[in-house]
Amino acid sequence: MVWSLALIEADMGRFRGAEKDGRKGVRRLPIVDGDGALMGIVALDDMLRCLTVQQSEVVALVAREQRHDRQ
Repeated sequence: MVWSLALIEADMGRFRGAEKDGRKGVRRLPIVDGDGALMGIVALDDMLRCLTVQQSEVVALVAREQRHDRQ
């Protein structure tokens, strides 16, 4: 049996890598450098939490701009 390891290359965008390998049902992905050396591991839950924070910041920014426009 041959196993194919799902991983993210260090120069690949965080979410692009997760999208690529997330379709395989993988929840934790190794991050490797150009030589294939392990740099770390990212968990899907951590990436989702980060995305949620970023979206919340965008919503807050839009709300501030809307308030400013009304004044």
